[in-house]
Amino acid sequence: AQERDEELRRAGEERSAREKQKEQEKRLALLEELEVVRLEKEDFEQRARAAEEQKEVERREAEALRLEMEKEAAERARLQAEAEMLAEKARQEEEALRLQEAEERAREAAAAAQEKARRLSRSDEAADVEE
Repeated sequence: AQERDEELRRAGEERSAREKQKEQEKRLALLEELEVVRLEKEDFEQRARAAEEQKEVERREAEALRLEMEKEAAERARLQAEAEMLAEKARQEEEALRLQEAEERAREAAAAAQEKARRLSRSDEAADVEE
């Protein structure tokens, strides 16, 4: 009976040791799973931060592009206004030149008419002297 009690006790100790070993293995497996989950979470958070940073970079680039386009549009408008102003100035200068040329032709015509009138006046005087 003592031997049997001893065997039962040893069998109980062995069973208890196996159960403790199994429990230890389960805990180790759970710890490993927990570490995998923690690493996956870190990886996910890191990718999320990288995506946010990329989004911010793209937002800044879009803003810079928008500002550049606005700057170019303002420059085009300025150049258009300058071109229109220069065209108006050229038109005015052309008109002034035409007026100047017309005035010159009018002076020449007046001078020619005066000369003709003088000649006619002289010929009238000469005709009067002959009479």
